[in-house]
Amino acid sequence: MVIAVRNDPTRRRVWEDVFIGELSRHGVNATQSYQLFPNAIPDSLQIAGAVAKYAFDGIIITRRLPKVVNTHYVNGYVTQESETRYSERKQRFFTYYRDVDHPGFVDTQKIANRSIDVWTTDSTSRMVWSAISETPEPSTPDAVHRDVVNLVTGELERKGILPKVK
Repeated sequence: MVIAVRNDPTRRRVWEDVFIGELSRHGVNATQSYQLFPNAIPDSLQIAGAVAKYAFDGIIITRRLPKVVNTHYVNGYVTQESETRYSERKQRFFTYYRDVDHPGFVDTQKIANRSIDVWTTDSTSRMVWSAISETPEPSTPDAVHRDVVNLVTGELERKGILPKVK
């Protein structure tokens, strides 16, 4: 079962659908939590009940963490630029060099953080993999969904948690 902890139902569905699509490429049959709990994100008792009823052998939970703003100063620098001019009086070209000042500036970047946890549902019921995604805030959310999901499933494949894509 895939659970995206998002208050916005549309974003919840998008995250869960993207995960389901990538998991199916690995031959994994998975279910979006919104199919079972369409009105709200399930709590731990509801999850336990769904695991018992539908015999899920794993759970992927993704949730958004607070955004971080990284700010740093980019030092200024000086370059030399040449300028060539023609002198009518001397009938020749002259090249002059001048310093051009490029001032420093403060660069700010918003970072979108997400936590992704993979749990088993067997008798040990334990977390088998966890990661935090730190990605620059994109212009479109869809780009992040695909990128994060591809990174996660690729890492789960390398760790032997997911089967290799056929």
